[in-house]
Amino acid sequence: MLYVELLIAAIAAFALGFLWYTALFGKVWQAETGITDEQAKTGIALTHGVAFLMMFVIAYFTNGKHMQDGTIGHGAYHAMENALYFAIPLLIINYMYQKKSFKLILIDAGYAFCFFCVIGGVMAALKLYDTTPDLETATKYMEYFQGRVDEYQGIIDGYNSGGN
Repeated sequence: MLYVELLIAAIAAFALGFLWYTALFGKVWQAETGITDEQAKTGIALTHGVAFLMMFVIAYFTNGKHMQDGTIGHGAYHAMENALYFAIPLLIINYMYQKKSFKLILIDAGYAFCFFCVIGGVMAALKLYDTTPDLETATKYMEYFQGRVDEYQGIIDGYNSGGN
């Protein structure tokens, strides 16, 4: 597994979070949580740093076999299952006990859903472009190219010996 893939998936999820909690739902989310602009800016580096680290961890554990064998949609689907089966139910349980609004649940659950789809889709997309062949495939390529080298060497030898 390449850690670059995980880094790209975490960056994509972070970008989604930025868009989700600023342009799309920022003001509503802030109103529903009661967080002021000043509070939102307090400790922002630590908050973003920990959030990014957690996104990296989620990408790492989302990177299963289905990410290697499927399409982008297939990867997004399987990651979305994680959101539907684990993340969103846990979020709802916590928010119900904390007496949070239904609107906040929808905003954060929607983000969790999209977040997992992005992570899964990105991980699957990057697997589609994985250029590291298995041993059997590499051996076939080597045999093919060795055959071409031998063929061209025969042509060159024939040309050099005047058999053109």
